[in-house]
Amino acid sequence: DESAMSLSSNETCYDWKDASCVVHRVPEDILEALKEPFRGQSNFGPQHKFLLSLFNDVPEYHQTLHPKKTCAQNVRSTLVCKYDESVKTNVAFYKISSGKLLNKVLYCKNVPDEAKLRLTEKCTAAEGKKWRATYEKKRKEMEASDFAGLAAAEQEVVEEVDPSATKRRERQAVLKDYGMQVCTEAQATALNFLLGCFFFACKIPFAVVNNVFFRAFIHALSPGYAKRLPGRAHLSASILDDVYEETLVSTDAALDRAPGKRTLGLDGKTNCVGRATCNIGEAKLGICAYVTTKYFGKREHSGRIQATYAYEEIKGREDKFQAVVADNTGNKQ
Repeated sequence: DESAMSLSSNETCYDWKDASCVVHRVPEDILEALKEPFRGQSNFGPQHKFLLSLFNDVPEYHQTLHPKKTCAQNVRSTLVCKYDESVKTNVAFYKISSGKLLNKVLYCKNVPDEAKLRLTEKCTAAEGKKWRATYEKKRKEMEASDFAGLAAAEQEVVEEVDPSATKRRERQAVLKDYGMQVCTEAQATALNFLLGCFFFACKIPFAVVNNVFFRAFIHALSPGYAKRLPGRAHLSASILDDVYEETLVSTDAALDRAPGKRTLGLDGKTNCVGRATCNIGEAKLGICAYVTTKYFGKREHSGRIQATYAYEEIKGREDKFQAVVADNTGNKQ
């Protein structure tokens, strides 16, 4: 809707409608400036351009009493933050600078932190450095808090899936008084379990527990527990059974937590005189657990026998398995 007319000064003016729908009569050079983004100012670097992208550019025509109309006197810009319309600034012609705009963005709660981080990357302005240092400090504090909360939540999840995790935590709770002169029954039970794990995992002969030097060592560590130290028979019977049962529960829970279904693996071994065994294990991606060993002796150890052992292991749990794997199956059909 541009219409030209001549003023007394022979200057041609045009209609221009502002954001409030008020029509102004303006010269051609002012009209062009009002139409141009940021009034034609283009001396912006990449960071400055990104900063300006967070604002809506609203051109303004500023009325003056001076008869001569110029861009410097009559053209202005109002920059309104896209995330918060209350954050705005009025800028004179060709006077847009990043300093004041940056401060408004950094302290506006509605502007995303991702945008602020991009603006303060390699920033030399004091306010930019200050904001980024404050942000990094808060982030580290939140990560530490989240990690503690995650660890507690993870422990709760593990204890729901793996009953043995609760037992381990309870055992540790009663062992806070190290070097104890008096050992309660609960403390002795917890220590006996850990002692059993040590003997079984390290393949130490059970007779060592009755050795006079071993008992003297335990007495030096804890006179109270030395009086309750188990003998060979107790270690090889009830304690071994307790450790074994808990290991089965813990291993099964670890396999359940791993993604996907299980694979049953069979691997046989035959010695020089024909006696054979078959080791059986269960595995998922990232975890492999030994289950049991079947002894063939000199009996037939064909694929049919191995299939029988495999079926015995997965019977009643078929939904947990995806495959049975064995080597040398070509000779055992």
